Amino acid sequence: MALLWGCAEAVSVVGLEHISKIHGRILREGRAAEQVRGAPRGQPETVIFVANSLFLEGVDFPKLRTQTSGKLDASRYIVEGTAYYDWYYGLRRLFRSGMRPDAVVLCLNPPHLLSDSIRGDFSARFLFDAVDIWPVSRDTRANLSATSGLYLAHFSNFYATRNVLRSVFTGKVAPAVGVMWSTSIFSDAIARPDSEAIPVMRERLVALKRLCEDNGARFSFLIPPTRQLGDTAIVAAGKQAGVLVMRPVPNYSLGTEYYQDGFHLNTRGAELFTRMLVPALLDPTFQ
Repeated sequence: MALLWGCAEAVSVVGLEHISKIHGRILREGRAAEQVRGAPRGQPETVIFVANSLFLEGVDFPKLRTQTSGKLDASRYIVEGTAYYDWYYGLRRLFRSGMRPDAVVLCLNPPHLLSDSIRGDFSARFLFDAVDIWPVSRDTRANLSATSGLYLAHFSNFYATRNVLRSVFTGKVAPAVGVMWSTSIFSDAIARPDSEAIPVMRERLVALKRLCEDNGARFSFLIPPTRQLGDTAIVAAGKQAGVLVMRPVPNYSLGTEYYQDGFHLNTRGAELFTRMLVPALLDPTFQ
């Protein structure tokens, strides 16, 4: 059993990064994020975007880097399936690891900002430090069994990535299953009334702002365009929290022809969103 477990750990540590393009990208961007430092005087300031797949699919990042290169040195750290607590505690770990950008931009949609969920074992391994497991379990109301699983995932690469390994294996032996999942219809999240959503959003934006400022970085929030309610609530919460909230493209302003699955932007949507985002990043209010 020990030999079997050791082999599984070795495969997940050494092999998965090369087998899975997605996992390899996440690890590379995570390592690069830890190396981000503030720009020397006179150089374009460093800004890191942390986000989930809405930013990955919705922003033409090479074009954004090119069009903002005179003012910004932009980098990103994308982890699919993440929400507020993934990134609150993920940023804490990144700052402990030495990350010191001039600015941090978190990109989430309204339900993700309000969510009390995390990406489970994967986040426990790759986004959190061991000291974060208990606080994040408390914040997400995890029971003791789930909490013990998060601790195990933090110290075991195989346990944390077993779902990723299963997905990679399924994609190799049954590609149609992956196509089925990628074309599945996303159901709309249940939107909270603004009277309930704004106080929660304000509190979370304030927490993120304090975390970044304590580590010498400005904090801003970016809303990706989705066909969901709640973007106006984030704007209102940002004003109350003293946080810059960028909304280059309001929700529900794009037709279905700009989306690949009703949720993520397609190439046409990404081109439009990127074109609208660049002026917001170059505006003096951001810098």
